[in-house]
Amino acid sequence: MNVCTMHGRIANELELRQVNDKCLTNFTLAVDREKKGSGCDWIPCVAWGKTAEVICKYMHKGSEIAVTGRWHSDSYKDKNGNKQYTHKLSISSMDFCGSRADNQEQAETMPNLDDMMANDVDDAIPFN
Repeated sequence: MNVCTMHGRIANELELRQVNDKCLTNFTLAVDREKKGSGCDWIPCVAWGKTAEVICKYMHKGSEIAVTGRWHSDSYKDKNGNKQYTHKLSISSMDFCGSRADNQEQAETMPNLDDMMANDVDDAIPFN
């Protein structure tokens, strides 16, 4: 059974897009690791339809959110003919977490996603 539930903060600005008459949004979820001070994991996520619309309407960078979905892996050949893998959490449901004030304050103080990822000490890919 492929069911994943994650709790974290949205790490980038949200954008609602239209693809083949369907709404979607892609974002990265920053999920703290179990041991305090050991950093966080960056989970690429995609939401479709009404779920995407609700996320983009009520959430923003720094918002605390709990999501449930399925882990999706795919592969493609890059321009050099090498096989590359992508992984993404395809969201089927979500819950708002934290208060409105907490989410707004977090969004104002959250650093840039690229800076945060560059400072993450664990650069190893956990799976191939």
